[in-house]
Amino acid sequence: MLGGSDGNMSAITLMAAPLASRGFNVLMIPYFASEGLPEKLEKVPLEYFEKIFKWIENNEIISSKEIFIHGTSKGGELALLLASRHKQIKKVVAVEPHAYCFQALNGMNCGKNVSSWSHRGESIPFIEIDNNIFFEDQKKSIEKGIPFGFASTYKKSIEKAVNKEEARIKVENSEADIFMIVGKADNIWNSYDGSLVILDNLKKSNYKHKVELLICDGMGHPMPVPYIIPIRDTLAMNMMGGVFSSGGTIEGNAGGQYKSWKRTIEFFMEPLSEKLKK
Repeated sequence: MLGGSDGNMSAITLMAAPLASRGFNVLMIPYFASEGLPEKLEKVPLEYFEKIFKWIENNEIISSKEIFIHGTSKGGELALLLASRHKQIKKVVAVEPHAYCFQALNGMNCGKNVSSWSHRGESIPFIEIDNNIFFEDQKKSIEKGIPFGFASTYKKSIEKAVNKEEARIKVENSEADIFMIVGKADNIWNSYDGSLVILDNLKKSNYKHKVELLICDGMGHPMPVPYIIPIRDTLAMNMMGGVFSSGGTIEGNAGGQYKSWKRTIEFFMEPLSEKLKK
């Protein structure tokens, strides 16, 4: 289980515990801001995950070597990236993911001009995020009295990028059943657009495994667990003279949380697609 760009491990325990209560062995994986890992979400080494997969493979206590990954937001980006590189990953639930690898993150602003991910010390190809777009759109939103977020910044940065195909996560190389969850009103980044890019490329490559996309109208970018966190606490906050919002309505977010979590449990419990069982 992979969390998002805030690096808050305590938050994903709220998802890990309900999954574990359904009979799954859940391993929460920090990937930055922990001992022995990058302090910030910059050039996180993919070799770190290779060591984890090897540990699972060699651990006699673990009877099943099939790996399922659940990743939220930036963790969804990472989950799809790992699945594209490791055949032992058999199921992926990607909540509010994207189709591309992006520049490193550093709080509210972009970090160094390096990738979020690295392999053998080198940045994985990535799309740069233009801070000027964010500040321009933020100013316009504050003047209009409407909430602002990062979604338009990501959308416009992708549009101006000249290396989209290079930075695109090659999900078609994976051998996993894939379930993606997105909110049409996601205001953290344009995950809805990204999910359509993913589906289009999987269709073009005649992807043989199960693919499912749950689109939630009125849902923004909430945590994907219902009942636990009051949705008003994840919806908006005062910031920089305006209101920063993760998008969606209270009703849309709450409904999306419920539907997506219910379907996540069902998806993980379903048999693997026929192709994977052979």
